[in-house]
Amino acid sequence: MAGKKERLAGKSRPLLLRIPSNLLESLKIEAAKDDASVNSFITTVLKKYISWGRYQERLGFMPLHKSMVKTMLEKLTPEEIEEVGKMQKDQTIRDFLLFESGYNLKSFIQWIRLRCRVLGFDLRIKEEFEPDYTIFVMIHHDMGENWSLYYKGMFSAVLQELLPPDEKAYDQIIFETNRTSFAMHIVGLKVDDDMKEIMSVD
Repeated sequence: MAGKKERLAGKSRPLLLRIPSNLLESLKIEAAKDDASVNSFITTVLKKYISWGRYQERLGFMPLHKSMVKTMLEKLTPEEIEEVGKMQKDQTIRDFLLFESGYNLKSFIQWIRLRCRVLGFDLRIKEEFEPDYTIFVMIHHDMGENWSLYYKGMFSAVLQELLPPDEKAYDQIIFETNRTSFAMHIVGLKVDDDMKEIMSVD
């Protein structure tokens, strides 16, 4: 059954749509900007809606310009920014549970992938094997160091929930923040093969 579902997921089917002429012209213009066909552009738009857009209202998201976010963060101290990030722990967990079935690190990583894709941030995930098995996650963004501090607070709080220190699922977590990127190293992590597959795909 699973194999059949996978085959169907990879197939494409023709669909006849009737759309207003002005909408079609707008789609052609936007597709040309991406050097894509109208068909592939529409598919991309629909995929983005299915993976994220349809959940936005339910999750309580609203349009907010990056410049406004930067301005608000500038009013806070680094410690306050990290605390704001930590306060988002429960909401973040509720968010990724909406998209993923598991309450675990794998689901959190999948949520990070989705969020970076929606926000247009570059994401790099890789495995490091020396001296200990480590999962490395780096997010490149254009939001300034305060945004990296926000991520540090949020990620640290979520990981403490998903990987309680007393369970010894890892040796240590190292965070790196700067003006253009946020990175974390989960050192000495004990994961199964399924988790490794998720982590090693860029």
